[in-house]
Amino acid sequence: EIVQAAARCERLVRQFLTLARQHPSERTVVALNTLVSGTIELLAYPFRVDNVAVHLHLDQQVPPLWGDPHQLQQVLLNLLTNAQQALRAAPGAREVTLTTQYDPAQHQITLVVADTGLGIPPALQVRIFEPFFTTKPPGVGTGLGLPLCRGIVEAHGGTLDVTSAPGCGATFRIVLPVGVVPVPPPTPPQNDEGRTAHGGTILVVDDEQS
Repeated sequence: EIVQAAARCERLVRQFLTLARQHPSERTVVALNTLVSGTIELLAYPFRVDNVAVHLHLDQQVPPLWGDPHQLQQVLLNLLTNAQQALRAAPGAREVTLTTQYDPAQHQITLVVADTGLGIPPALQVRIFEPFFTTKPPGVGTGLGLPLCRGIVEAHGGTLDVTSAPGCGATFRIVLPVGVVPVPPPTPPQNDEGRTAHGGTILVVDDEQS
């Protein structure tokens, strides 16, 4: 748990730096369908607690894309967490549907996250991507999630948009270019000789129970 929390903390800090355009992303080959399935596994418990059904419609023809897997997963985590929280107030069926689709003509991939929640009023749709704007109560939202998501997607050369109507849920659509996957250079042999470890002190302050 400590290792996982530390890795997530590092990724979050990198996301803030990315939002400030002060840190280059770390690109590698990303299998989007695998990333979607893995992210759903991370949120399986909270979805089950809130009685949310998740439906996956993954295009098996989706090719690998060139991107930062941690950043793209952060985008998906934010969208799914928002959907989960929106569905808590939904009186009917609570469902989230994730769809991937490959357009070979445009050489781009579309990822759609749709929920059956109460929807987003038109007056709020034009503001939800503004930094620090949030409709959540104090202590729940910072107003950085969706602006961060759009910033990450745009840094990948893509777009992030939302369509919604009151009572009809919300649909977030991500369109990403596949990009050119470079041929990796040969890896030089590792030499661990001469490395020494130095003692130190770390102070960790966190409000998470774990």
